[in-house]
Amino acid sequence: HYGYPHRGTVSMITTNVLSVFTLSGIFLLHQWLVG
Repeated sequence: HYGYPHRGTVSMITTNVLSVFTLSGIFLLHQWLVG
């Protein structure tokens, strides 16, 4: 497979990155609203 990750792995990594960005965004928004 020439070292390329599988499509499932790519989508899983993308989902993890998106969830991390979403959680940090919610956290920053909460900090901004509270602070």
